[in-house]
Amino acid sequence: MNEQFEIQKQHREQQNKFVYYIIGISVAAIGFAITRTTGQGLQCHHILLGISLLGWTAAIVSGFIHVFIILYALDENDFYFNLLNGNVEGVEQSDVVDKVAKERLQEKAKKFSQQGKWAFRSLQWCFSIACFTFIIWHVVQMSFVK
Repeated sequence: MNEQFEIQKQHREQQNKFVYYIIGISVAAIGFAITRTTGQGLQCHHILLGISLLGWTAAIVSGFIHVFIILYALDENDFYFNLLNGNVEGVEQSDVVDKVAKERLQEKAKKFSQQGKWAFRSLQWCFSIACFTFIIWHVVQMSFVK
């Protein structure tokens, strides 16, 4: 069981690093794209760049949502443990309280898991689409714009 816990812990840590990395790259990519087009007039091929900017922005937002979901889940777990330990003011420990709290935590854990997966997938897809359309924009710009 300890090995499984360690693997899960490493998975979460690597996933969080990946999310922060993609957020950072997306912010840098937005800055780079803006720098590359400073002083240019708006042209049709900039639509592709606009799609890239929207994709990177959506990736940033998805990454933040992913982080907020994790933080909210940790806060809920902390409350649950405080409840079990009798550290919640105005609530006396009993089997009923423990049962209801456990059921509520399980429901929320399922919800957080689904939302977290959605946010993580959204982050990946938005970032990938943004990078792909940026490459297409760059090729179009090199080919047709002088």
